[in-house]
Parts: sequence; C-alpha cells; structure tokens
Amino acid sequence: MTLSQGQPRVSTRKKGSLGVANKLPLGVDLSLGSRQALIQLDGADDLLVHRIGETDSVSIGDRVEAVLAEAAERKGSILDVRHFRPV
Repeated sequence: MTLSQGQPRVSTRKKGSLGVANKLPLGVDLSLGSRQALIQLDGADDLLVHRIGETDSVSIGDRVEAVLAEAAERKGSILDVRHFRPV
C-alpha cells in the first residue's frame, strides 16, 4: 500500500504501549493473540490502535506499512487493514 504522505509509524508522541488481546471490540477473533500498537499516520495528529503482524518485535518509532485484505473481501471498514507490518 502506498500512502500519499509516506508510511505510518509506531507513535513516538507518547510512551508506546504494546499489548496482547484475543478479541477486538468488533468481535474479530484473535485466537492466537495479537500485538497492538498506537499507529500515527504521517501528517496526522491522532493515533490509530491496530494490529501489528509479521514480526516478533516492534519498537516505538518503527516505520510500518498497512497490509490490506484482498480487494474482493473489503467492506469499507477499518478491518480492511488486516494489520501493519514493519517496513
């Protein structure tokens, strides 16, 4: 995914918080657990809480990119972004 303002990153605005969850508020089952992080898109003031995947570790300030669902599976939801992964 290419973003017009560059790649998002794990927020450096505050001390970061990574956690483990097994269910997201929208009922998405994460039976194997998941890391979540505060993501700050370039140029944005607000933070987005979303999953981090394809890595065992992530640090505050790391650049990440969105991994999207297949086009046919997208529904116009935040869950169209499956997770973010380190660049």
